[in-house]
Amino acid sequence: MAISKEQEEQYRKTLEQTKGRIRNIEAEMESELEKTRKKLRGLLEEKKAMRKIYDGIVVLLDVENEFEKQEEESGEPQGLDLNVGGSTENES
Repeated sequence: MAISKEQEEQYRKTLEQTKGRIRNIEAEMESELEKTRKKLRGLLEEKKAMRKIYDGIVVLLDVENEFEKQEEESGEPQGLDLNVGGSTENES
């Protein structure tokens, strides 16, 4: 199916516009991801600091550490080793 020169020009223009918009969206997505990573890093540091305080008080009061109990039951740390500094690219 052949298209006219006018249609071809219109399609090429639309092609370039959509390609530009896709690149803008990708850039915006990366910007939002970086903001989220930064926020998560800050929250993680705050959580680590609060956990140190909590763990110390548990020892002083000689009471059960609920977070350690949860970690033992689940077999996973409670978010203290979260990797939020990574990129969105696959690393092989």
